Amino acid sequence: MSAVPSGGLSVLDPNWAVAPRVLVAEDERLLAEELRDRLLRLNYAVVGLAASADEAVRLAETELPDLVLMDVHLKGVRDGIDAAAEVTARLGVPVIFLTAHTDTGTVERARATGPYGYLVKPVRERELDITVRMALHKFALETRLKESEERFVTTLLSIGDGVIAVDQGGRVTFINPVAETLTGWGSVDVVGQPISEVIVLADERTREPIPNPVMAALREHGVVTIGDHALLRRRDGSEVPVDDSAAPVRDRLGNVAGAVLVFRDVTEQRVARRALLK
Repeated sequence: MSAVPSGGLSVLDPNWAVAPRVLVAEDERLLAEELRDRLLRLNYAVVGLAASADEAVRLAETELPDLVLMDVHLKGVRDGIDAAAEVTARLGVPVIFLTAHTDTGTVERARATGPYGYLVKPVRERELDITVRMALHKFALETRLKESEERFVTTLLSIGDGVIAVDQGGRVTFINPVAETLTGWGSVDVVGQPISEVIVLADERTREPIPNPVMAALREHGVVTIGDHALLRRRDGSEVPVDDSAAPVRDRLGNVAGAVLVFRDVTEQRVARRALLK
């Protein structure tokens, strides 16, 4: 299920390839029918009308709409905010709230569900159209971004080098399986911890500590490599020769938002090099 219309058209284009499917949850029958008629005039498809939170959830499960217009106050024990939280969490369907009440407590409860917009009754047709279109557009962009991030994480999980990412404060935000094996640390243990506690390096010739390349990359805003003769001290105290480099990660404005460390076990290369020299 996706809010992106098929055919590749922008969700802001009025000429839908496939009309976005909208569920209306409103306990005032006349208002619900008026919203349905307006949506139909605006070239949306209305998959159902619900008067209670339970009915809204049931219809969302069976119809899988692209969006739900959810009245905050519905019939029954549960209200629209409860239904929105369930629909969003279980089905990933975006919700726009309908309300005649704007008190602080209601707004805060509604905001916690991550809605894609608000419409205050009485709803004007143009405002309805713009709010629905912008919600679908925002949801489509977020879906594409999430898919892109998932592909990126899958790539990092499958490559043969160890990868650790940190935020701008040097705290671990991601560690792939190879890095877990090399360091002896699991992601549950290190995410949120300072990188200096995970990556501890020493020169195998002098046994002197080697400055953490990740923190150096954050300070210097550039790529940092450790060169030869580096040993990584694993969690259990054992050591493994490694080769690595760290680089800053920048946001859209060019500001350093974190850094990434890529490293590998070079035991076999060291052994081969020593044999060659001998």
